[in-house]
Amino acid sequence: MKDLVAFSEQLMKDFKAAKYDTDARLKKLFKSKEGNCMEYCPEPYLCYEIVGGKLKIAESPEKIAKPLYILQTNPGYPICFQHRTSEEVKRSASYEDYRKVASAFYMSCLKGAAAVRNAKSCIVAQQLGYDGIIFVETLPFHSDSLPGKNNPDKYLAAIKDHPLLKQYDGIVRQLLKDKPVLILSACNSKQSIDKTTISSSRWLQYQCCLAGVQINRLTICNMASKAGKVTSALFKDVKARKYIVLTMGGNNFPANIGAYLP
Repeated sequence: MKDLVAFSEQLMKDFKAAKYDTDARLKKLFKSKEGNCMEYCPEPYLCYEIVGGKLKIAESPEKIAKPLYILQTNPGYPICFQHRTSEEVKRSASYEDYRKVASAFYMSCLKGAAAVRNAKSCIVAQQLGYDGIIFVETLPFHSDSLPGKNNPDKYLAAIKDHPLLKQYDGIVRQLLKDKPVLILSACNSKQSIDKTTISSSRWLQYQCCLAGVQINRLTICNMASKAGKVTSALFKDVKARKYIVLTMGGNNFPANIGAYLP
């Protein structure tokens, strides 16, 4: 974890210095109607302890005795408090400072599906026997959406040869290879979820590689269906402590996930 922490601190310094504001490739990959996403603080990771069945902002990732790592896509659309000119960012002398500000916002201000996702993450982590969560992003920059997930070549190419994204990939890959990881992702809604859903998606294959998941060892539990189509499924390798939750239409947990854990 120390390498990701160090990377995040350097990224925060570079962000404050506007190092990537004019990086044409990053600007093209990460877009928002709010403006240049490079002007909004990147969020490689956030971490919480679980106390009394609820999430609590962790003092530091190292203070969590037994964390579950949840791999997400990216930090989502940019919000005004994340902008470089905001008081919240100006008061943050380090990424660790900013992380606590962002975590507090997400705990108190998120509504709808995002708030439900956080609450269910806590329940899932506890049921699996963990006392905290470290949310790690597959890509650390904000965007309104990543429309290339079903055709992700431009992102995968950038991860291979953009110096910053390549470095981030290496650090996250090393961190997660032997850790308990749950990948939370939306998936294509054209056909029922089954084992080919992962093998036919370059994006999901990449996330599995990043998280140290051996796809051929996964078993599948169908958790929800509609009109004869499986719409949510849990893939798991219990021995390796690797889990994938795929849901059509959004990266959320189904209400009945507890029945399929561990």
